[in-house]
Amino acid sequence: MSWSVQPTETGGVSNQEDLRRLVAALQAASNDKEDQKGKKKGKESILFCSASDHGQSNGRNTHYPFNCDGIPKMFRIGAANADGTRYSWTSDQVDFILPGADVRMRANDRAGFNQDTVPKTGSSVATALAAGLAALVIQIVKQGAIYHALKDTTGLSEKSVRAIKTYKAMKSAFEVIRKDGGNEPKDERLAVGAFFTKAGRELSKNSSLDAKSKWIVLAKLARDLISSSTENAVG
Repeated sequence: MSWSVQPTETGGVSNQEDLRRLVAALQAASNDKEDQKGKKKGKESILFCSASDHGQSNGRNTHYPFNCDGIPKMFRIGAANADGTRYSWTSDQVDFILPGADVRMRANDRAGFNQDTVPKTGSSVATALAAGLAALVIQIVKQGAIYHALKDTTGLSEKSVRAIKTYKAMKSAFEVIRKDGGNEPKDERLAVGAFFTKAGRELSKNSSLDAKSKWIVLAKLARDLISSSTENAVG
């Protein structure tokens, strides 16, 4: 959700009912509770929302969905400068920060010739990157589970794949990526480069490793992202 909305009431028109419906929809999407028959009450989706980019504040942030108090299991993402510091207009209430200042789209990813060439700045960009990183993490864990299934060895399994799709396990994976860069525990930066560079080189087309060795690298990377203790904690 790379956008934010503020409560408004102008000219006798209020958006409070719309915000109430938004909160209800997000609660249903993120709900991981089960009914008495063991059926999920919600979708247990992983939610990412953008900071409002109105700067740091000692007061309460009034933007939605960032300010949805009823959605505790949601990643609140802010923008970072190229040097990894928080972008000056990013809220100080974010969970994680990713590149969001003068971000340029790679030529191969553009929709058409000379399109999307203008650098983008803001937490909206960082939120999209966070969601993409989560998708990459899920795919790596899936590949790791496939490796162990084909090898018929104990390790990542279908349980691992189910677990990594939850807020709790994904937050744990993000914290592993953050800590890998040697940052302080409260640092919001995700050390994506430091975490993935070595494995990325070993898995690249130019790597000297054979296919078997690459699968081993991938399986190890997957296990780094989701531990057995995290799997058991998620259930």
